[in-house]
Amino acid sequence: MKSFFCALLVLPLFLLGVSAGAEGEIDVSTVEDALPEPAREVSGQLITDGSYDLSGALERLFLRGKALLTETIRAEWRSLAALMALALLYGVCAAFAQERGAGEFLSMAVCAGAVLLTEESVTGLMTQTAETLTSLTDYSRAALPTVFTASVLSGAVSSAPAKYAAVFLGLDVMSSVTRALTLPLIYAYTAMSASLSFFESPVLRWTANSVKWLTVTLMSFLTLAACSYVSLTGAIAASADAAAVKAARTAISSVFPVVGGILSDTAGMLLSSAGILRSSLGVFALIGIAALCLGPFAALSVKMVGFKAVSACASALGGGRLPGLLGDLGTAMGLLLALVGSQSIFLFLSLTAAMKAVSG
Repeated sequence: MKSFFCALLVLPLFLLGVSAGAEGEIDVSTVEDALPEPAREVSGQLITDGSYDLSGALERLFLRGKALLTETIRAEWRSLAALMALALLYGVCAAFAQERGAGEFLSMAVCAGAVLLTEESVTGLMTQTAETLTSLTDYSRAALPTVFTASVLSGAVSSAPAKYAAVFLGLDVMSSVTRALTLPLIYAYTAMSASLSFFESPVLRWTANSVKWLTVTLMSFLTLAACSYVSLTGAIAASADAAAVKAARTAISSVFPVVGGILSDTAGMLLSSAGILRSSLGVFALIGIAALCLGPFAALSVKMVGFKAVSACASALGGGRLPGLLGDLGTAMGLLLALVGSQSIFLFLSLTAAMKAVSG
């Protein structure tokens, strides 16, 4: 009698799953349509039977990243060459300016030229970073529900909803803190770095270093806390998935000897196919997130390395305050790169958690 009532409880769930699988209610088009056109070209097409050309997508991702990196280097070399010319100008004129007591004025003038040369590109990169973070959040809110729905149909009846709630809580917290605190801190650090190139102040230098430390600590703590919360929530909830699915199928087979066996086998095939679709959706979304990050990764990496390289060369030439300014700007680009990377890591872990749902 106990098995009979158990079967009556779980039978509607299996019937619902079979109906959903038969009618194709998991709409994968939302995962594709949420991507911008350039990223969609990289990700390719997702087919509802679970097949996905992963090797082709990885090849397109590599080629797209290589093309973006090449384009960025070609676009940035003139700006970096101009900064190097400023460093050489200071190196040539420094001795003469020192004799005339105008060394500090020359250093400030060179830094002013560097600020004018880099202001537009740095501001553009900050805007691009903010837009990328918004795109990542919007895309994850479109893709994650579909992936977790497939996880539920593949047998993760308890862990998938728990992970889904944890992921969206973590995503909301990260997005809110990024907009309200992390990005403004990086903006403030960049502005203070520019100010320090004109007016050296121990208090302002301490404040800038404190802002940098706070930004790095905040990003590290937030990413670690969100990823740990999702992992812990999934580990706690997942233990019951396999046992629940197995018990449900056994109860149906034992209470309904003939029809129950057929239904149980059908449900097993449904769970398997849903698991395949779940994995394909997850991999497709992972490629999509990587494609969204390619642009800012290439731009910020080239800018960061370029600033650091010119800073080292300017320091060797005795570039006054210019090396410090360029080094600080390179650090700001690194902070923006870390910000995009931290949100990407969280989304990668979230999708991996959805793809690890237990199949019965």
